[in-house]
Amino acid sequence: MNREVNKGFEFNAQKHTLPLMALDSEEMKEDLLLNEMAKIKGIDSKDILDYDLYIYDTAKGELVGLKEEFISQGRQDNLFMAYTSLIALLESNASGINVFLATDNEEVGSTSYAGADSPVLGRILERVAIALGANREEYLRALENSFLISADAAHAVHPNFTEKADPTNQPILGGGPVIKYAASRSYTSDAYSAGKFIDMCTKAKVPFQTYHNRSDVKGGSTIGPISQSQIAIKSVDIGMSTLGMHSARELTGASDVAHFINVFKEFYK
Repeated sequence: MNREVNKGFEFNAQKHTLPLMALDSEEMKEDLLLNEMAKIKGIDSKDILDYDLYIYDTAKGELVGLKEEFISQGRQDNLFMAYTSLIALLESNASGINVFLATDNEEVGSTSYAGADSPVLGRILERVAIALGANREEYLRALENSFLISADAAHAVHPNFTEKADPTNQPILGGGPVIKYAASRSYTSDAYSAGKFIDMCTKAKVPFQTYHNRSDVKGGSTIGPISQSQIAIKSVDIGMSTLGMHSARELTGASDVAHFINVFKEFYK
């Protein structure tokens, strides 16, 4: 028991994030976890050479609020954007070459072979161009004529912590896509790319919001700038307004699902 916890507490990753799996008993064995995995897969534990272990909240998401206007669920950052952009692509009457890309390892640096800070996107696009009979010059021209939407979560203004938000840029839940700006270029949005996205919102009849960090608070970044460093392409950074970002249960606006699907359909036209 820590009676001083409300005065501030710093987690120690080694001590305070160890998972609780089971109670100790005579049946406990050194390879308990390995044996459980083997039992689930119906194989001998000796056949498991190695494994990657991910621990996360398995509770299902749900609609909450007096009018069920909120979505409460873990990992909405960034499953929310992945879902809405993929659904929009599948439901759109797309013309030309449209790409949906969901990269791995974004929260831990993007430097893996499947992360944004790798040649994976450029290589895929170049292979598509080659398959269509384009040469290198034609491929580079195609990139110059392309546009990228970097879609990730955005911080909504929290009613309990309004001082954390910029006084003139305060996104709310369900208020539509949030266009994110940063003078440091930690977001890719500029006047041209933001204007292009605003035009999409207008045509799709979707509301939009803007986000800037407080001038005295350093914000995060997205894979937008990372992708631009690998492949030069005009880009805008946008996202859904979120409360409790990176917590076990993040909160978003239910109406934003339709907002994003509609504007992404406009993008894919």
